[in-house]
Amino acid sequence: MIKVNEKEIKEIVGEVLNVFRGRLDTTSSFYYILPLIFLKYISDLNYKMKMDGVAYEHSRIKEALSNVPEDMSFYSIYSDIREGSIGERINRALHFYDDVIFHSFYKCDRSIFNDIDYTSDRLGSRKDRDVLLSDLLHALNSKGFQFNNYNNGTPSIELICKALFEKIAFETNARGSDFYTPYGVSALLSELVLPVEGDSIYDPACGSGSLLLSTIQKIPNSNKLQGYKVYGQEILKSSWNISYINMFLHGVYECEIKWGDVFINPQFQDHKGELEKFDVVVSNPPFSVSNWGYEEASRDRFGRFALGMPPQSKADYAFILHMIASMRDHTGRMAVVVPHGVLFRGGNEALIRQNLIKKNLLDAVIGLPERLFASTNIATVILIFRKNKVDSNVLFIDSTMLFENSKGRNYITDENIKKISEVFYERQGLDNFSHVACLSEIEANDYNLNITRYVKRTEKVQDMDLYSLIDEQNKLQEELSFLEKEMKSYIRF
Repeated sequence: MIKVNEKEIKEIVGEVLNVFRGRLDTTSSFYYILPLIFLKYISDLNYKMKMDGVAYEHSRIKEALSNVPEDMSFYSIYSDIREGSIGERINRALHFYDDVIFHSFYKCDRSIFNDIDYTSDRLGSRKDRDVLLSDLLHALNSKGFQFNNYNNGTPSIELICKALFEKIAFETNARGSDFYTPYGVSALLSELVLPVEGDSIYDPACGSGSLLLSTIQKIPNSNKLQGYKVYGQEILKSSWNISYINMFLHGVYECEIKWGDVFINPQFQDHKGELEKFDVVVSNPPFSVSNWGYEEASRDRFGRFALGMPPQSKADYAFILHMIASMRDHTGRMAVVVPHGVLFRGGNEALIRQNLIKKNLLDAVIGLPERLFASTNIATVILIFRKNKVDSNVLFIDSTMLFENSKGRNYITDENIKKISEVFYERQGLDNFSHVACLSEIEANDYNLNITRYVKRTEKVQDMDLYSLIDEQNKLQEELSFLEKEMKSYIRF
C-alpha cells in the first residue's frame, strides 16, 4: 500500500494546480480540477467494488454504479489520450455521472456539471486543450491520487480535498471566509455542538460543505453508521455544485443541499409550510453582507425576526435569527462564526441582542484569534445558542491568544481546541481566559457582550534589573551633558 504524508499531498495538489499556471486563474483552475478528481475517485471506487466487494453501508452506491459502461471510467479516457477528443470524453463521462449519482442517487433537481465544459476555448485551441488535459490526467494518475489508499487511517481523498480547498481559499480569498472554513475553526465548532447518532445537521450558508463535513466527523463511527441526515442551503450555484461533489467524495450519502437565498426563499419547510427544525445548526456565514433581503424580511411569514429586524446594511443577525428559528425545541443547539461587531453594535442589533439574552438562548461567547480566515485579518467570535439551557448564565472565553502562526496566518490546533472545549463543558472561570456571567452582570453592562468587559487580562510585570537601569540612566545623563556643552559652543559663535 502506497502512503503519502501531508507535506507530499500538498506538493501533489500544487503540481496539479501548476498545470494551469499561466493559462487560467486559480479559481477557474479549481472548477476544472475538482470534477476530474471526482471522476478519478468514482472510477477507483467502482473498481474496488467490483474487485473486493463492498461493505453493507455502501451497498446503495454499489447498486447505483452496477451498470457503468467501461468508457465512462477515468482509466478508459486516460488510456486513449493519444486519440484526442479528451474534452469531449470527459464531458460525456461527467454528464453520465450527473444522471446516475446526483439526479438518481441524491435526487438533485439541478445538474452539477452543466456549468463546466472541457471543450471550452478557455482551455485553448483543440491542440493546446488536448495537451493541457493530457497533462492534467497524467498528474491525477500519480501515486498521490490512488484513492483506495489510507494515511494513518484517513482516506487519501479526504487529505487531498483538505489540501486543495485550503490552498484555493488562501490563494484566492474565494467568496470570503465562508467558502472554506479552516480546519481548526470547523473542528472547534463541531466540538462545541457535539452531534450524536440520529441528529439532523443543518447549515444555512454551507458554501463548499466543509463545515457540515467536519460536524459529521464528530459523530462516533459516522462513516459506518450513516446515522444522521445532513441539510444545507447555498446561495451561489457554483458553491452548491462543489458542496455536493464534496459530500460524495467524503462518503456522505444521506444529505440534501438546496440552492437559493435562505432569507427570501428558505428551502427547508415541513408539511405545514413552516421552517424545518434541526438538532444541530452550524454555520460560518459571510460577514456583514449588505442588501440581504431586508424588504422581504420585513414581511417574513416564518416569524424569524420577531426578536428584532436586522439592519439592511448588515446580515449578521439575520443569519443568527434564521438559525435560531431552525433549532428544534428540546435538542436544538447551534454554533455560528460572526464578526466582533455583533457583540456591541447599537440600534436594532442592540435590541436583538437584549431579546436573545432575555429569552435565555445565548449559551457562550468565544473570542477567536485574528488572521484565521483567508479573506479577513479581523478577530472573530463563535456564539453558542441552546434551546434547553438549565441556567441563565453566559460563558465568556477569550481564546484570542491560543493559536500557532505559519506564513502570516494563524491556526487553531487540536491542543487549543481541547483547552477551549474543556472550559466550555465544565463552565469554568479561569483568570485571563474565561468568566461565567450571570444575567444581572450582563444587564449591568447594558447587554454589551464585548468579551473584555467580562474576561479581564492582567498584564504580566516583568522582572527588572535595577542596577542595569541605573547604569543606563548614568550613560544617558553623560550623553545629555555632552550634547548640552556642544550646543552651548555653537551658541557662542
